[in-house]
Amino acid sequence: VDHTDFGNVDVGGSLTRTFTIRNTGGATLDLTGSPMVQIIGSGDFTVAQPSSPVAAGGGTTTFQIKFIPSGAGLQTATVWIPNNDGNENPYDFKIQGAGTVGVQPQSLAYIQDFGSGQPGVMEGWEYYSDNEGRIAVVSGRLRMDDTVGNGTYSVNEAILHVNLSGKTNVTLTLDHWSLADEGHTLPSSFVGHYKGDGISLSVDGTNWVKVTDLTGSFTNKSFSLDAVLSLAKAAAGSSDVSNVRIKFQQYDNYPALSDGREFDNIRVTVVEPEMDVLGNSQEIADGDTTPSSVDHTDFGNVDVGGSLTRTFTIRNTGGATLDLTGSPMVQIIGSGDFTV
Repeated sequence: VDHTDFGNVDVGGSLTRTFTIRNTGGATLDLTGSPMVQIIGSGDFTVAQPSSPVAAGGGTTTFQIKFIPSGAGLQTATVWIPNNDGNENPYDFKIQGAGTVGVQPQSLAYIQDFGSGQPGVMEGWEYYSDNEGRIAVVSGRLRMDDTVGNGTYSVNEAILHVNLSGKTNVTLTLDHWSLADEGHTLPSSFVGHYKGDGISLSVDGTNWVKVTDLTGSFTNKSFSLDAVLSLAKAAAGSSDVSNVRIKFQQYDNYPALSDGREFDNIRVTVVEPEMDVLGNSQEIADGDTTPSSVDHTDFGNVDVGGSLTRTFTIRNTGGATLDLTGSPMVQIIGSGDFTV
C-alpha cells in the first residue's frame, strides 16, 4: 500500500519507487545525513537523493529508491534519514523486494527430448493447467491429461520461450501422440487461454495465432513459423521477437490412456543456406590455406605473358536461398595477378 514492499522483480530488471518527505512543523526541516537518505542492508536498493532543507508548514521534497535484484530471493533493508526533528531523528522504515527468475528465452537451434525430465524456467518453459489438469514427463515424453475422469474438462498448456531476433525461415518440428483424445479445434487467433487442442504462437504472451490443430498422432512433422510470426507481431502491435512463446495445449476430461496427448523431440530450427565451393569437382574447405592441384587452387606454372583460367562452382546444399552479398560478389585479396 505504501510502496515499501517492492514485490517481485525479475533478476536483470529493476523497479523504482518515489517517496515524499513532508514537513508539517513550524520550522525548517534539515536533512543532516551524508548522504541524506541512507540504505542499511541489501545493496540491491539504491537511492536518488532529495533536496534539503524542507520548508515549514507543509513543504515537501522527494527521493527515489531503485530495486535491482542481483539474484533470486527476498532482499530487505532499512531506510535511514537523519534530520533535525527532535522526536523523529533518524526517521527510519523497512523496505523489501524479491528477486525472481523469469522464463529464459532459448537460442536456436533448440532441441528438447525430455530425457532429463520436465524442463523449467531456466530451460525456457512455463506451464499452466486449470481444474484437474496435469502436465508431467512420462517415459521420456511430455504428457498432458486429467488427474481424474469425470465431467470436468481441463486445459493444459506447456509454453516454450525462444529468441527469434534476426531469424527467418524458422521451423518447428516435433513428435505428437493422441492418447484417444478428442479433438477440440483452436480459432485462427485468440487472447489468453482457449479450450482446445493445438499449437499456437505469441510474441507478447497474450495474443495468440494458431500454428496447427492437434488431432491424430504424427512423428517428425514440421511447421513453418514465419507467416504465423508475422500475424502474431501484428496482433500484438510489436516487432519484438526476443521472447517468442510457442504454446502446446490439450483439453479434455479423462486421464491417459482414455484422454491426453504426448509430445517429444521438439525442435525449433532455422532453415539456412549452406555454401560449398568446388574446384575440379572437389570441395574446397572454407579457410583452406594449402593450395592443391587436386581442387584447382594451385594453378601450377604459367609462362609470363600467358594465362590459365580455372572454373569453380558455388554449391548451396541448404534449405534456403544463398545470397552472395559482397561487392563484387567474389573478391581476390592478395596478388593482382588473379582476376575473377
